[in-house]
Amino acid sequence: MGRVQACSEWHNLRVNKDTFNSLWSFIIKILHQQLPVGRWLRKHKPSLYQNFNCQFYNSEADETISHLITCPDTVLLWQSIYEALWTFLADTLPQFSEPLFSVSLVANEINGWISTSAQSARFMDLLTGATVRKMDSAQFTYIQRRFKWSHRHTVLFCAKLLIKLIWLFKSTIWLPRCERTIEWKKHNSISKKDKMSSPPTCKVRRQSPSQDLGNDPLSEALILDDPYLAPPLKPPIVMSKE
Repeated sequence: MGRVQACSEWHNLRVNKDTFNSLWSFIIKILHQQLPVGRWLRKHKPSLYQNFNCQFYNSEADETISHLITCPDTVLLWQSIYEALWTFLADTLPQFSEPLFSVSLVANEINGWISTSAQSARFMDLLTGATVRKMDSAQFTYIQRRFKWSHRHTVLFCAKLLIKLIWLFKSTIWLPRCERTIEWKKHNSISKKDKMSSPPTCKVRRQSPSQDLGNDPLSEALILDDPYLAPPLKPPIVMSKE
């Protein structure tokens, strides 16, 4: 009686069972900077990943989230994301803006916004922001003024836009990267057992008659991972530095 055990790991949460949960698990890891890119892997398992670099580009490039966006070998993947985003906007904008009642009007607005190329600065700003699940305040203000929406209307649209962009990044860049990483692990004979840490020994705390659970010293708590955190109702907005 009075025993408390607090052991949890990502794989025990079974949050990747379906597409919806898998996406939110991915978003949560981005928010907590827990996405296992090369730099993160080398920090947590240096003995296994000391020679692990970008799997897209044949160089010594350090694999980070920002590098995955700018890597020369992902340039062709930008076009796939751009085309999918264009289709998404063509379907979604008319739902938020009644004046956009024709295909030509929608196309003009999209091209005027993200341009006609995957190399456009505004498109790349959207994609880069999505990898950290944030949108620059200047981008938010631009969207609000361009479509003459209320603040609430713009928030709802931007939340939907961010989730779509994150999903596109995950499916178009991150998953192919993971497939290459799996091959790298096979080539370097890294097994699942090698990657798993030794099972943690949870501290057992006994409640004495004179001790209230609320007064337990924090030093006795064992936290192996953050609990599930519900996503915010509004997308985080990063204020531009002037």
